[in-house]
Amino acid sequence: MKSAMITSAAALAVILITSGAWGNLSTPIRLRTNYAESAMGLTDPTPLFSWELSGANRGEGQSAYSLQVGTQPGMGDMWNSGWISSDAQNGVTYQGRNLESNQTYWWKVEIKNAKGGVSGVSENGKFETGLLTTSAWKAHRIARKNDLAQLNSMPKFRKEFNISGIVKRARLFIGARGYVRIMINGQPVGNDALAPIFSPYRSLAVPYDVTAHLKNGENAIGIVLAVGDYHKIMTNNRTPPLTTGKTLFAEIHIELVSGQKLVVATDDTWKTAIEGDWISYDSKKFSYNADKALSGWFNPGFDDSGWELVEDQGKPTEQIAGQNHRIIIVDTLLPVEIRKIDNVRYSYDFGHYFTGWLEANVTKKKGGVVGLDFFGPDSRGSVGHIFATDGKELMGHKFGYGSGRYAHTTGVEYQPDKEDVRGLVVSADAGSQSRFACSNKLINDLYRDATSNLRGVMISVVWDTPTRREGAWMFDLACSAEAFCQS
Repeated sequence: MKSAMITSAAALAVILITSGAWGNLSTPIRLRTNYAESAMGLTDPTPLFSWELSGANRGEGQSAYSLQVGTQPGMGDMWNSGWISSDAQNGVTYQGRNLESNQTYWWKVEIKNAKGGVSGVSENGKFETGLLTTSAWKAHRIARKNDLAQLNSMPKFRKEFNISGIVKRARLFIGARGYVRIMINGQPVGNDALAPIFSPYRSLAVPYDVTAHLKNGENAIGIVLAVGDYHKIMTNNRTPPLTTGKTLFAEIHIELVSGQKLVVATDDTWKTAIEGDWISYDSKKFSYNADKALSGWFNPGFDDSGWELVEDQGKPTEQIAGQNHRIIIVDTLLPVEIRKIDNVRYSYDFGHYFTGWLEANVTKKKGGVVGLDFFGPDSRGSVGHIFATDGKELMGHKFGYGSGRYAHTTGVEYQPDKEDVRGLVVSADAGSQSRFACSNKLINDLYRDATSNLRGVMISVVWDTPTRREGAWMFDLACSAEAFCQS
């Protein structure tokens, strides 16, 4: 009996040891660089690393970490921290060799618990650098001549270039005083709702992986540029270094399988034109003439002999910061109720206030005009659409955003189906940190509305409100920072 008890105690000790008291530790997961997974375009020379524990053992903590950063997965040739006694899992500063521009780096981490037990090594995290210094940029700022006299226009820019070989890796870096839409060989680039993010304080460059967009032979890039939120800077007496009209700068870094490297950058050889399809009044008012839409201008072989050469404003002189987070469509809403106002006007109730785009897929005769607007107290955002055909056409916001609970169409002579009119919620691509639900509908609705309001001001710099003054008031952020972090 005594022998059996001793055997059982020994077996229990083995189970305890192997089940987490000393081994089988939580493995680091959700590796992030500058708080983003697989971050691209970083321009911070000392990025920050963060991770979480998988939670395999209840109450287990971290007493030390060892972090390695390398130019290949599993390597530590850029930085091997060795064991550092610390429970830090957020914002661990890189302290290795100098990072290089437009490079990919991998990193991994392992931890010790309070009893000295060592975890398994994490999977490899990854981050890519952008162009780390002003001198690393080859691109020049380009604009349409006399742009300030045509502030509401939406100029198009294009460039054709040849690639001799198979593309192994390609990255596009683009910045603008305004919002852009990019096409390469007829394919849209990125899923951004608004890019680059508006900032009155610094110039930003958005990174894109365009490897799959490029091909051996002739290629073409096309860019549409709208003034977007920069009309605020140009009309409210601010004088930061972003007050000279709509401009853009961009460059594509291409690496071929052969090892050859190419750079295609904006310069005085690019062409520009205003074709009249899109007209932007500011970030919340647009008109689109589908009948004047120009086809194929973003493809190779397009005849741009009637286009003008751009105005070359020289290389950027300010430091360009990499944009590491995006403004995207985070949700889609359908109206909960549709009401007829009169024979050509219908209203749509989306159930609650939101910030973003309106979109409608409606029918009109060729040359007919349909308006789509937010309406109600403090609501803004409208778009007009001139039809190119007899039949259904998709219309909506593209280069700005509006806000409100209600929308209405003018010029539609029938009641659209609910699926034909949509609200697209636009916000930063920050994931939710928490969820809440209960049996009380009122409290659930309050939570939904509070979360929607927080998302509604997360359009780059946190606004005081997306509806009225739209100022980047830091006091508002200071008061609400905890709510943002908890939500």
